Amino acid sequence: MATPVHGFVSAFDLMREDWIEYAERLEHYFVANAIASEEVQRAILLTNVGPATYRLIKTLSLPRKPTDYSISDLVKMVKSHFHPKPSPIMKRLEFNTRSQQEGETVGVFVAALRSIAEHCEYPEDILNDMIRDRIVCGLRDEAVQRGLLKESKLTYQVALDTALAAEAAANDAKQLHGNTHRQPLPVHHMNSK
Repeated sequence: MATPVHGFVSAFDLMREDWIEYAERLEHYFVANAIASEEVQRAILLTNVGPATYRLIKTLSLPRKPTDYSISDLVKMVKSHFHPKPSPIMKRLEFNTRSQQEGETVGVFVAALRSIAEHCEYPEDILNDMIRDRIVCGLRDEAVQRGLLKESKLTYQVALDTALAAEAAANDAKQLHGNTHRQPLPVHHMNSK
């Protein structure tokens, strides 16, 4: 009896997907299908990446063959090619100067901070404090900034929750304000005789 196959792995397309995400999806595919053999995993990778990426792997593997490397080494090779390690100093500059853009939600702003921080090499125990500080310093809403600056024991979670709540309240107030200033509908009344 054949083992059921869960999902599939499409060819890697640089225009549609990031290599790191592709490799993560491949790992999930191996887990979902209980594929533990290194040899089988490597064969699946090499047969599913598509011709352009296979050619790249072959070139990066020279003078050896792709099958001479572990799947982990092959993934790292391609990752290094597509994603050379950025300078932590430049990423910290980008992080420390990142502010909320006009029209950008607090959630998107914080997600962008986390994405940049991934390459800053901040110690894990201070990462949330660093993001908290950027939330406070980078918010567009000065009233919320002032409120956050008043807090003596401000945590990342409190800063995030406060900023999200203020944003939601501002959006709700806009809706309320918009509804109360509409022209009243004319009321037609009937005269009784």
